[in-house]
Amino acid sequence: MERNTLSSELIVEKSIIGLSLVFFIFLVVNIHPSARIYFLWLVLVYAAIFYIAFYLPDTIEFDYENLYLIRKSGESTIPLKDIYMIKMTSISIGSRSLWKIKCKINGVEKAARFYNQWFFSSTFDTFCKRVKLMNPRLEVRKFSWSLDFDL
Repeated sequence: MERNTLSSELIVEKSIIGLSLVFFIFLVVNIHPSARIYFLWLVLVYAAIFYIAFYLPDTIEFDYENLYLIRKSGESTIPLKDIYMIKMTSISIGSRSLWKIKCKINGVEKAARFYNQWFFSSTFDTFCKRVKLMNPRLEVRKFSWSLDFDL
Protein backbone atom coordinates (compact mmCIF):
# COMPACT_ATOMS: atom_id res chain seq x y z
CA MET A 1 0.00 0.00 0.00
CA GLU A 2 1.07 3.55 -0.63
CA ARG A 3 2.41 5.44 2.37
CA ASN A 4 1.43 9.01 3.16
CA THR A 5 3.81 11.26 5.06
CA LEU A 6 2.17 12.75 8.14
CA SER A 7 5.11 14.66 9.63
CA SER A 8 6.91 17.70 8.32
CA GLU A 9 10.66 18.04 7.88
CA LEU A 10 10.53 21.80 8.71
CA ILE A 11 13.26 22.65 6.18
CA VAL A 12 12.51 26.40 6.04
CA GLU A 13 12.20 26.72 9.81
CA LYS A 14 15.43 24.80 10.43
CA SER A 15 17.25 27.06 7.97
CA ILE A 16 16.03 30.26 9.62
CA ILE A 17 16.88 29.09 13.13
CA GLY A 18 20.24 27.71 11.99
CA LEU A 19 21.18 31.03 10.39
CA SER A 20 20.23 32.90 13.55
CA LEU A 21 22.43 30.49 15.54
CA VAL A 22 25.34 31.34 13.23
CA PHE A 23 24.57 35.03 13.84
CA PHE A 24 24.69 34.48 17.63
CA ILE A 25 28.03 32.71 17.31
CA PHE A 26 29.31 35.62 15.22
CA LEU A 27 28.23 37.97 18.01
CA VAL A 28 30.07 35.89 20.61
CA VAL A 29 33.28 36.09 18.63
CA ASN A 30 33.03 39.83 18.04
CA ILE A 31 31.84 41.22 21.39
CA HIS A 32 33.79 42.50 24.34
CA PRO A 33 35.82 39.72 26.02
CA SER A 34 34.16 40.19 29.41
CA ALA A 35 30.68 39.51 27.96
CA ARG A 36 31.68 36.49 25.87
CA ILE A 37 30.91 33.93 28.57
CA TYR A 38 27.30 35.14 28.88
CA PHE A 39 26.74 35.07 25.15
CA LEU A 40 28.41 31.67 24.94
CA TRP A 41 25.89 30.32 27.47
CA LEU A 42 23.09 31.92 25.47
CA VAL A 43 24.32 30.20 22.31
CA LEU A 44 24.51 26.83 24.10
CA VAL A 45 20.96 27.17 25.44
CA TYR A 46 19.75 28.26 22.01
CA ALA A 47 21.45 25.25 20.39
CA ALA A 48 19.84 22.89 22.93
CA ILE A 49 16.38 24.31 22.23
CA PHE A 50 17.07 24.02 18.49
CA TYR A 51 17.93 20.34 18.93
CA ILE A 52 14.90 19.58 21.11
CA ALA A 53 12.45 21.44 18.87
CA PHE A 54 13.66 20.13 15.51
CA TYR A 55 15.40 16.79 15.96
CA LEU A 56 13.47 14.98 18.69
CA PRO A 57 10.12 14.81 16.85
CA ASP A 58 9.65 11.65 14.81
CA THR A 59 9.14 11.08 11.11
CA ILE A 60 5.75 9.45 10.66
CA GLU A 61 4.14 7.81 7.66
CA PHE A 62 0.91 5.83 7.41
CA ASP A 63 -1.10 3.67 5.08
CA TYR A 64 -4.59 2.19 5.41
CA GLU A 65 -3.68 -0.22 8.24
CA ASN A 66 -0.43 0.92 9.89
CA LEU A 67 1.54 3.85 11.18
CA TYR A 68 5.27 3.79 10.45
CA LEU A 69 7.43 5.48 13.06
CA ILE A 70 10.85 6.31 11.66
CA ARG A 71 13.54 7.16 14.20
CA LYS A 72 17.32 7.15 14.14
CA SER A 73 17.18 3.75 15.86
CA GLY A 74 15.05 2.25 13.07
CA GLU A 75 11.50 1.92 11.83
CA SER A 76 8.57 0.62 13.88
CA THR A 77 5.21 -0.46 12.54
CA ILE A 78 2.17 0.31 14.70
CA PRO A 79 -1.31 -0.90 13.75
CA LEU A 80 -3.76 2.01 13.52
CA LYS A 81 -6.17 0.10 15.77
CA ASP A 82 -3.69 0.43 18.66
CA ILE A 83 -3.72 4.25 18.56
CA TYR A 84 -6.05 5.64 21.20
CA MET A 85 -5.18 9.36 21.31
CA ILE A 86 -4.04 12.09 18.93
CA LYS A 87 -3.35 15.31 20.78
CA MET A 88 -2.07 18.75 19.87
CA THR A 89 0.54 20.07 22.31
CA SER A 90 1.01 23.74 23.09
CA ILE A 91 4.26 23.89 21.08
CA SER A 92 4.11 25.26 17.56
CA ILE A 93 6.48 26.70 15.00
CA GLY A 94 4.72 29.06 12.65
CA SER A 95 1.49 27.39 11.53
CA ARG A 96 2.76 23.90 12.41
CA SER A 97 1.87 22.37 15.73
CA LEU A 98 3.65 19.61 17.58
CA TRP A 99 1.24 16.67 17.81
CA LYS A 100 1.44 13.65 20.06
CA ILE A 101 0.16 10.19 19.15
CA LYS A 102 -0.40 7.70 21.97
CA CYS A 103 -0.81 3.98 21.49
CA LYS A 104 -0.79 0.82 23.55
CA ILE A 105 0.96 -2.24 22.14
CA ASN A 106 0.93 -5.48 24.15
CA GLY A 107 0.08 -3.51 27.30
CA VAL A 108 2.98 -1.08 26.83
CA GLU A 109 2.09 2.56 26.32
CA LYS A 110 4.11 4.41 23.68
CA ALA A 111 4.08 7.92 22.28
CA ALA A 112 5.36 9.67 19.17
CA ARG A 113 5.60 13.38 18.41
CA PHE A 114 5.58 15.13 15.06
CA TYR A 115 5.05 18.53 13.46
CA ASN A 116 2.11 18.53 11.09
CA GLN A 117 2.44 19.51 7.46
CA TRP A 118 1.24 22.86 6.15
CA PHE A 119 -2.11 24.13 7.37
CA PHE A 120 -3.85 23.50 4.05
CA SER A 121 -2.71 19.86 3.80
CA SER A 122 -5.50 17.29 4.16
CA THR A 123 -3.11 14.48 5.16
CA PHE A 124 -3.73 14.93 8.89
CA ASP A 125 -7.52 14.77 8.48
CA THR A 126 -7.16 11.65 6.34
CA PHE A 127 -4.99 10.07 9.02
CA CYS A 128 -7.51 10.86 11.79
CA LYS A 129 -10.36 9.40 9.73
CA ARG A 130 -8.42 6.18 9.05
CA VAL A 131 -7.51 5.76 12.71
CA LYS A 132 -11.13 6.43 13.71
CA LEU A 133 -12.25 3.68 11.31
CA MET A 134 -9.83 1.22 12.89
CA ASN A 135 -10.46 2.37 16.49
CA PRO A 136 -13.85 4.04 17.08
CA ARG A 137 -12.77 4.96 20.64
CA LEU A 138 -10.04 7.25 19.31
CA GLU A 139 -9.77 10.55 21.19
CA VAL A 140 -8.60 13.57 19.18
CA ARG A 141 -7.73 16.72 21.11
CA LYS A 142 -7.19 19.72 18.88
CA PHE A 143 -6.22 22.11 21.66
CA SER A 144 -3.94 21.80 24.66
CA TRP A 145 -1.99 23.91 27.12
CA SER A 146 0.43 21.12 28.01
CA LEU A 147 3.94 20.61 26.65
CA ASP A 148 3.52 16.82 26.78
CA PHE A 149 7.07 15.66 27.29
CA ASP A 150 5.91 12.59 29.18
CA LEU A 151 6.23 9.13 27.63
